[in-house]
Amino acid sequence: MIRPLQDTDYAILTYNLNNYPELTKYMVMGNVYPVTVDESKKHHEDNKAFDGLSFAIIDEIVGDMIGVIELHHVDRLHSKGEISIYVWRQGQGHGVRAIDALAKFCFDKYNINKLIAKTNCLNRPCIRSFEKAGFKIEAMLDDELFYNGEYRGMVYLSLVKKSYLKRRKQQWSIAKSV
Repeated sequence: MIRPLQDTDYAILTYNLNNYPELTKYMVMGNVYPVTVDESKKHHEDNKAFDGLSFAIIDEIVGDMIGVIELHHVDRLHSKGEISIYVWRQGQGHGVRAIDALAKFCFDKYNINKLIAKTNCLNRPCIRSFEKAGFKIEAMLDDELFYNGEYRGMVYLSLVKKSYLKRRKQQWSIAKSV
């Protein structure tokens, strides 16, 4: 489940960004932490000012915040935007469900036709999560990121609205037949 970020979420987000380097090591911007609560809040406010959206990822069972997912770099002319996700409780499908929820919102309510995701080529869990949500790998760029003294590749994934709607229709027909 996702919901808009609330003021109390920034302290939780900042704590997790600053204390779990194994989770931030694959971020496209690199490990630029520690950050303060004010810096975290400003990042999300700046994103909103440029037509972006930031959501907390909530564990459906326990009810606590377990990550953040964003829509940013929104291009209204070409009807596309980029998704970023950071989940600190991994391996339980929360990321896939959050990606799917944001895609549904973007395609149904936000007039987006194409969603793009970029990640470090070594971030296999992230790549798998986007693929499980219907994204396809469009490109792999060599030596795109400089991290920890070496160059790394970046994977570009995308999901187009018509592919999303086709997949959703297939899922509904399977659910009806069960």
